[in-house]
Amino acid sequence: MKILINCFSALHGGGVTYLNNLIPRLATYPNVELHIYGFSKANYEKTKIPNIRDFSFLPANKSRVIRFFFEKIILPIKIYITDYDILFYPGGTVSCRAHKSASIVTMSQNMLPLQENYVDMYKYSWQWFRLKLLKKRFYSGYKLADHVVFLSNHAKNMICRHNPEILHKSSIIPHGVHSVYRQIQRRKNEHDVLYVSDLNYYKHQVEVIKGFEKFLRVSGANCKLKLVGKMTSQYQPLLIKTLNEVGCKDHIELLGFVNSDDLLSLYQKSKLIIFASGCENCPNILLEAMAAGKAIICSNREPMPEFLNGAGLYFDPTSPEDLAQKLLKLYPDEKLIDTLAERARDESQKYEWDSSVATLHKLFEKLAY
Repeated sequence: MKILINCFSALHGGGVTYLNNLIPRLATYPNVELHIYGFSKANYEKTKIPNIRDFSFLPANKSRVIRFFFEKIILPIKIYITDYDILFYPGGTVSCRAHKSASIVTMSQNMLPLQENYVDMYKYSWQWFRLKLLKKRFYSGYKLADHVVFLSNHAKNMICRHNPEILHKSSIIPHGVHSVYRQIQRRKNEHDVLYVSDLNYYKHQVEVIKGFEKFLRVSGANCKLKLVGKMTSQYQPLLIKTLNEVGCKDHIELLGFVNSDDLLSLYQKSKLIIFASGCENCPNILLEAMAAGKAIICSNREPMPEFLNGAGLYFDPTSPEDLAQKLLKLYPDEKLIDTLAERARDESQKYEWDSSVATLHKLFEKLAY
């Protein structure tokens, strides 16, 4: 079974995480021959993975011109001259049609272009135009594909409501979580609160900072809020302005991007986790916090409750007051923290990479044979 994977849209974040977990596992199936294009962020060498025939490495992967050339010119030629069984587009956009009997499979991973309330926060910027274009490309790709993989019921329901013709050719295959997070040992006497996510409008770090200030003012707790993640240029002025206005600047740390080893250490040393995103498809960071066995105060926006279920406290991510109330309830209650941490780790057991890739492999077999 020859499978072409178009990875040109995987530049960072969840897209890269997904491919780093998908490719080594999918390559272990004896009936699979992988042809991978556009994945230059791999953390492994081609020679370490069996059954990979072609691997297009693009060191200048951030160049839109280079990506456009490879995806629109080189890749269609490759598809035309090769008898593929599956053309897999995990980024959601289908760049070219299938040739001969190949089946097209795409995946819905990015919900941001489909949520107008957040898209409008970038109005008339380059990001706004980009998100508008992505929305059109996503819907076009879903219609063109022979099968669409969703990561959550929320994503499937939302997209199929506007495109009911997709319903009959879709399935739900959530991502997994790396086992290294399950190895984190819970520690007592920790004080800090951790929020891991790129700093952006729909991640609501500004509201988190304001809510944390209200919590400190009432509780008098001696703790820090640690924000981990890359900051977007559009969001930076608002975030810095908020930091300068609040009265607890010394209790807030902007750590930026951290490597995986440091992130594991931060999880271990944190008392509890905040996850305030208002827009996700499969919230990988939430799954990691669950697997780490941490008590979580979580956004009440879907699909977060779909994954965390009853294993956390929920709040309105647009309401600093609501967050402050949940912090005041959870922070001093060690028994509740232990209970929620245990529930979260138990819930995370539902999400395994081996199971996720096995389900995808069965889908590919069904479409190919």
